[in-house]
Amino acid sequence: MTRVRAISLFSLLMISAGLPPLFAQDGAEFSFIEQSAAFIAVARGVVEPSDGLMRLAAQREGLIEAVMVQEGDRVTKGQELARLNDTAAQVQLTIAQTELDQSLLQQHLSRLRADAAQAEADRLAPLRAADAMPGRQIDEAVRNAEIAAIELEVTGQNVVLAQQKLSEQRAALDAHIVRAPADGIILRRTARPGDGTSTSTVTEMFLLAPEGPLVLKAQLDEQFVGLVQVGQSAEILRERDDGSRLTGTVNRVAPVFGSLASAQPGQVAGGDAARTVEISILLEGPSDQLARLVLGQRLIARIAP
Repeated sequence: MTRVRAISLFSLLMISAGLPPLFAQDGAEFSFIEQSAAFIAVARGVVEPSDGLMRLAAQREGLIEAVMVQEGDRVTKGQELARLNDTAAQVQLTIAQTELDQSLLQQHLSRLRADAAQAEADRLAPLRAADAMPGRQIDEAVRNAEIAAIELEVTGQNVVLAQQKLSEQRAALDAHIVRAPADGIILRRTARPGDGTSTSTVTEMFLLAPEGPLVLKAQLDEQFVGLVQVGQSAEILRERDDGSRLTGTVNRVAPVFGSLASAQPGQVAGGDAARTVEISILLEGPSDQLARLVLGQRLIARIAP
């Protein structure tokens, strides 16, 4: 096959996939197109975190009292990002702590009573055999010991319930804090002090890009569906090639065409999205090149058999 014919065939392949011909910095078509026979499909996509972007919202409704981060800040897992007004939650926590303290005091008092009642019953027990005291009085001492033991058990259960309530109130208080669920970078901050949050309609406060491997989320034209499988390797290049190359491995092929998954019952997916399948390619290569990638950057993948 001549060089001109190889270039033409690959250009047709690019156009049929909805991709424009690739050009070098001087405007000429790339010479590597001659090697197009080494690839079975081509797809264009954007760079994303492998776990996707995280849209963070508050767990409680309320007014935002403070915001601790800005767009572009790098955050660590568990770091406080924002805090809602928690005055009411603080009051409920104080009440729960007081109730626990009271339950503990009542348990201590019940234990003293139970110990005293049991000691009295033990002291009188030998007198029954000697017939030195009326049996009715001894039986009463035994019943008092049994009643005191039951009261001690009830106060112990009250302590457990009070401890659970205190734990719930601590969790409720902590829910007024929005924390980073993972290490990453804040891409967008919509939270502002004084704004309200809602849980009925989720109010996004932050958009977080979690740290970790990057992937290329690409749209595969229907003519290549069935040719691309998980585990196949790919060569990754920029839309305007600068000569650098990354590699990748296909780690997901969607089992459904474009908009079919989001179509309403009774509707038929249509448009360009209905003719493509989303694939994910795990990006690999020199760390310095991977570090230069920008989320949302458009790249082109050529997939090998």
